[in-house]
Amino acid sequence: MRFSPLDKLLNFPEMTVKKWGQTSEGFFLHLARVNSGINCPHCQQKTQELHQVRYLLVRDLPAFGQPVYLKVPRRQFYCRHCQKYIREELDYIDRKRKEKRRYQENIYQKVLKSSIEQVSQEENLTYEEVESLFILLSQSAHYQEWATRKRLSIDEISKKKGHKNFITLVSDVDTGNLLEVIDSHKEQEIIELDNTRSDVEKSLKNHYGARTTHYIKELNGLLQSKDWKEADLLTWNAIFYSALTKDIDTRNFSYNNVSCDALREIDGQWYDSSGGRFGFKVQKRIYIETGNPIGDYDSEAYWRFVERVGWSESGEWKRYQDLVWDKEAPQIAPEGHLPAGVRRSGAFGRTLFTFTHDYRARDAREIDISFLSLRLVNCSI
Repeated sequence: MRFSPLDKLLNFPEMTVKKWGQTSEGFFLHLARVNSGINCPHCQQKTQELHQVRYLLVRDLPAFGQPVYLKVPRRQFYCRHCQKYIREELDYIDRKRKEKRRYQENIYQKVLKSSIEQVSQEENLTYEEVESLFILLSQSAHYQEWATRKRLSIDEISKKKGHKNFITLVSDVDTGNLLEVIDSHKEQEIIELDNTRSDVEKSLKNHYGARTTHYIKELNGLLQSKDWKEADLLTWNAIFYSALTKDIDTRNFSYNNVSCDALREIDGQWYDSSGGRFGFKVQKRIYIETGNPIGDYDSEAYWRFVERVGWSESGEWKRYQDLVWDKEAPQIAPEGHLPAGVRRSGAFGRTLFTFTHDYRARDAREIDISFLSLRLVNCSI
């Protein structure tokens, strides 16, 4: 196969530029594989029996101020030794992404120096695309930073003799610098800390704060137009991002981290737009009136609350789409019917005033005492 002069600039292992062109959208490079076969990951035998080729359009670093797109072949082979179909892996492209990793890194660094909005305009990407890339890389940035150290020293020291209470010291062997003092000796907790986390956390918290403000502003417009369902969906986003301004780890969501100011603003918008029929303060009042203890869980009392606000029918949870979404909802739905509080799991209601690890159970016992009701009390709502 004849190689292109662009191959060296592209630096794609085992790839060559077959042809290229330019449009108003940027440069497009059509790539081809140099090798004719691969080693089967199952039996380690080489196969050249090509089954099919699918092309991925991948964004790469810009050239001469213009976007660059790569048409990358992804081949599937058939191995006669183990009788399996094999998809060729591309080490430099994440399976579920459409950007080369070096382009992702470039976006991440640019956001750190400016903002998601500015980078989205410069790169002609949507706000959500840049946001997704930034969050993806920021959550793994510490791995990249520590990877630049050639030799690390990890020592465990007991805080008190005879007790299993350790701290871990992480040092750079070559420089002698102490990189981190970790109040643990568990592997996962050690991995998740690094010497650059403060900058990343600051950038993320600023971003999440701006995102919360954006959602609350958008929420007001939806409520004014009586688009209750879209407003309900957006309410959870505002609450979720508000909590991330305190703890950026998306796995550690807690209502205790939700901003009181954000809750008050969200509640006020629901209350005013519904004529005092919807909102958190209304739901909290009903929650207490039906005998629910603040900061604890009573399944029978909780079910009385669910029935009172109209989230159940004939003793069963309603489907989310069967709640009242008409523009006249404040007049025809029970008091406190909204917001219902959808989460990614698809469950509602239970995720607002109680949190359980089993969303299917009516009388679940595995409860995390981190209720929105308690947060509302603490925020004087």
